[in-house]
Amino acid sequence: MKKYFLITLILSTAIYANKSNQNNIELDAHITNWHFIGPIKSQEIHDKILELVLSNGIGNDSVFFYDGNNYPIKNSKSSSEANFISQIYKDLSEDDYVVGIAEVFSEEEQKVAINAWFYNTKSKLVYLNGEEIQDKFEQSKKIFRRNLKAGKNVVIVSMKNIDRFGFGFYLYDNKRVEMIFEFVDQSSKPIPFANFVLRGDDYLRSNGSSDQNGN
Repeated sequence: MKKYFLITLILSTAIYANKSNQNNIELDAHITNWHFIGPIKSQEIHDKILELVLSNGIGNDSVFFYDGNNYPIKNSKSSSEANFISQIYKDLSEDDYVVGIAEVFSEEEQKVAINAWFYNTKSKLVYLNGEEIQDKFEQSKKIFRRNLKAGKNVVIVSMKNIDRFGFGFYLYDNKRVEMIFEFVDQSSKPIPFANFVLRGDDYLRSNGSSDQNGN
């Protein structure tokens, strides 16, 4: 009886630990659990590692082995709005690359709104289930959406450092409240690049500006 109890306890602990490192968008839109590979010192090696990760994932090892070199895989859970890469890798230099991988679970197949931001990066790439979406996201004039599969989805980001770089990534399900504004003058003509501030009942503020068409 004690042996069965011990086995059950070990299995339960392993399952809980595994789930604790997963992202579930029904619980939180902010993708906080990541695995990072780096630092990668050359574009050629970065491109090959990125290709391998896109094809095969990263496995369960603590290092990523390529071309005779070991690249540490760091598991990180962000406790703020940003993933601070320089706090994860202390020996980062300018022009170093880091590749991040996150597993995102959805209870059903659904369309989600995507928001992402990067700072102090010379270049960046974002993949969702193998599709490169960063260029389309930057060119989108409206809320950028993509479909998630029921079950596991994979987000991969690739970044080149300027200095102390970082990023934030969000997937919003259909519980998100969305508002669309159009700024016009008294003649109903669009006001381009109009600045605005929103404030809620809790006095939290958010600001932004319209585009060239007043949207």
